[in-house]
Amino acid sequence: MPRYRTLNNDAQINVDRVALLADSDGAFTVASGSRAEAVLIAGGAVRVDAQPLFPDSVSGAGNRALMAAIGDSLEAMTHQLLTVTAASRSGNILTLTTSGAHGMYAGARGRFDGLDAFDSSMRGRYTVLSVPTTTTLTVPNVGPDSASLPLGTTPRFANLQRRANDGFLTWFLILSKKLFDLGEIFATPGRRTADMAQFVPAVIASGAGFCAVLGGTNDIHLDSLTAAQITPNLQKIYTDLLAGGVRPICVTIPPPIGTAWTTARAQSAAQVNAWIRNFCRLNSKAILADIAAAIIDGTNNASPGTAKTGYIISNDVHWTQKGAYYAGKRMAADVSAAVVGSDRRVVTGADTYGFDTTSSNILDAGPWAASGGTVSAPVTCTMAAGLVAERLGSATAVASTAARADGCGYDAVLVVTPTAANDGGNIRTAGGAIHPRIVAGQTYAPDATVSTSGVAGSSLVYSYQYLNGTVDGTTINYISCPLYPSEATPIDEDWSGVFDYPPFTINGVITSAGIYSTLMFSAAGSAVTQKTGRMSIRPPTA
Repeated sequence: MPRYRTLNNDAQINVDRVALLADSDGAFTVASGSRAEAVLIAGGAVRVDAQPLFPDSVSGAGNRALMAAIGDSLEAMTHQLLTVTAASRSGNILTLTTSGAHGMYAGARGRFDGLDAFDSSMRGRYTVLSVPTTTTLTVPNVGPDSASLPLGTTPRFANLQRRANDGFLTWFLILSKKLFDLGEIFATPGRRTADMAQFVPAVIASGAGFCAVLGGTNDIHLDSLTAAQITPNLQKIYTDLLAGGVRPICVTIPPPIGTAWTTARAQSAAQVNAWIRNFCRLNSKAILADIAAAIIDGTNNASPGTAKTGYIISNDVHWTQKGAYYAGKRMAADVSAAVVGSDRRVVTGADTYGFDTTSSNILDAGPWAASGGTVSAPVTCTMAAGLVAERLGSATAVASTAARADGCGYDAVLVVTPTAANDGGNIRTAGGAIHPRIVAGQTYAPDATVSTSGVAGSSLVYSYQYLNGTVDGTTINYISCPLYPSEATPIDEDWSGVFDYPPFTINGVITSAGIYSTLMFSAAGSAVTQKTGRMSIRPPTA
């Protein structure tokens, strides 16, 4: 169905969250319970938005929202960022050298971007062709041969298979519980608002129905711009998105802290944020994500308008894991209140390969049975069928299962008590359960509901899930999220959400694979409980 449909020569009708049951000669029928809204545009016409509210991330059709993002490093940090030190092109193949091990593989997805003297012909989203070494990778890129291409400032290759726990969009996706599919992110460190509007056409072309926009931090911190200089740039981005049928998610600027804090900067940030809030009040299609309100320290009279302690890392600009979590939590609350969700995750063991080999879900261990799994000594008690419970290091671990409150099978439960640094625990799928069903060249998207409790006062560093496999004899980790501990500021409250992996494709021969749900600790401490349920691995279009 096209994004806009002209129903007659004189007018269009804008339909929001509505099903068109029939239309002919300019007439249509609205499904029961739907809501239609006519929006006046230039010339007295009105517009119809017939794009599904929740398009699928691959096909563009479905019942989940596809979201894009435009911004700077605060959004780019959603994924693992690799610093590129050299680039060359030969025969339309671009070879990139990274400053450290890139951890990528043939078939992995990544995005390359940069500023200033950066050769724009290299900018874009790629599927990795090969990994000659641990610090080099190749991607297809049309252009003239060159032994050394200009990289400019902040050349970054984002590993789109790995989401980082110090990215606020990572936590937004987790805590909003699969409200959105994340599509393109047009963000790189150092980007200013004046440079961001150029990406609006690409967002519109991507089919995204929503776009998170966070800009202004670099304008204030690097260029000392005022609100009067920044807000026209944001207004252009927002209005261009709206004109293209994309709802902007307008994210407020995080407040400065430490050496980055000055009275002028704090005032500029506060004024820009006040303007953003007012724009959203005046434009019903714009969605406010007021993350600044979640992390500002309202009790600091010495440095008014500064961020809370522990929310920003030592460079006084970027997130800690804790700061990213609370910013993502606020964004999830704000956006979830404005957008109606639709949960398509598995609800029963009937939706598994083991029950029906035509099922798109190739993972049987939902879990759907309360017992029958494996408990690796010295872990005690019971684990659900198809899963293995094990400890890491010298931790004490107790396994169990619990019926889910939503009736969708069971949660696999692991209570881990660390006795030393680097202790932890795993719940993982049993060997041989997945890889025979993975087809080379097919794209898959795993997900699972995860919750942690007992976090406050513990030494828990991070909780994450990943898919580990052996492809063409090489061990590869297809990491979901969140990936890395950051600084010494872990999350300090219990939480629950959906770990939604970035889609991955395996191009070689896979001989083993497993899903791991992991807790890791920085020191001896109190027990933490992790529950994992409603696990699946399906093509994104399923």
